[in-house]
Amino acid sequence: ALIGAGQATSAADVYAKLPFRGYSEEEYASSLQMLVQRGWLANAGDNFAVTPAGEQVRAQVEEHTDAYFYAPWSTLSDAEMDEVRQLLENLHARAQVLTT
Repeated sequence: ALIGAGQATSAADVYAKLPFRGYSEEEYASSLQMLVQRGWLANAGDNFAVTPAGEQVRAQVEEHTDAYFYAPWSTLSDAEMDEVRQLLENLHARAQVLTT
């Protein structure tokens, strides 16, 4: 996502932006090379860019993610959705109290 968004171009960039994930720069470099082998990224030296095939795969993944995310909600009745909405509003209000 970082490379596709133009926020990173190398394994070092990805590592610098995501140190909390617990992966080493070498692990990111290896993963980026795997994506090059699949044709989803192109590289010139240590710099990477998303290919048209990579953009297509990402679009498909986003489409599937959206479909799977919304599927469970479509089974709820209007009353159940109202209850979920109210519970989320209560959770949000309580979280605000805890963070102030």
